[in-house]
Amino acid sequence: MERVQALAGTDWRIALARTPHFAEYILYGVFADKILGLEKAGLFATDETLCHARWSDGFSGTDEVDSFIHDLGPGHVAFALQSTIDIPIAARRAICERMARLAAERDAQA
Repeated sequence: MERVQALAGTDWRIALARTPHFAEYILYGVFADKILGLEKAGLFATDETLCHARWSDGFSGTDEVDSFIHDLGPGHVAFALQSTIDIPIAARRAICERMARLAAERDAQA
């Protein structure tokens, strides 16, 4: 917060509120990597992700939703649908339920 405030020259909340494309996920990652340093932050760099995520663009249809769900990998321990993606809450819940069922099925097979 201090770094954002110092660089922006205004309260950090105002600076972030004025940012049209803000993601705390990215802000923290940049802070941990470039300011603290990964070792001090208790992190390490990897090309693998623990979270299967959809950060932008809605789904163009059922096939695209199915593909996203089935792309859940064995190393994923979570999944995320960005809050700014225009998907009705009922559709979000359905995706969550399907993703949970698939993960449970795969865990049972392992």
